[in-house]
Amino acid sequence: MKKVKDFMSKDVSWSTPETSLSDVAKLMVDFGCGEIPLVESEQDQKILGVITDRDIVCRSLGVGKNPLELTARDCMSESVITGTPEMSLEESIDLMEKYHIRRLPIVDESSKLCGILSQADLERELSEKSAQERQALSSSEAQAQNIH
Repeated sequence: MKKVKDFMSKDVSWSTPETSLSDVAKLMVDFGCGEIPLVESEQDQKILGVITDRDIVCRSLGVGKNPLELTARDCMSESVITGTPEMSLEESIDLMEKYHIRRLPIVDESSKLCGILSQADLERELSEKSAQERQALSSSEAQAQNIH
């Protein structure tokens, strides 16, 4: 059975709730991501929430607030759905579908951030699997043609 730990990104950019929205947005640009997990501190990486590019727009600009005057805490989502490294890939997909999320923060047994699983990670896995299946099918067809 395939596990989340085999597909998740382990080098995750993170921040704290006290970080300015401007700095959070810069992290998103620098790391090419749309979600930043928010942790208690660098020492204690217990996940407290997440902030997405959509959160920034909808919870600041969208309601007439100046994002340059806000911190991540002002726009973050505190109810975080998380997964574990030992979770099966199927369980993680079910969670992401059930809660309509594109990114699943992965936490260890003490709720500390240890990775993130994104739709892009899953798509990469599915496209590799699909390519392997197409290759196997092509080989089977070629063998069938050689038999005739």
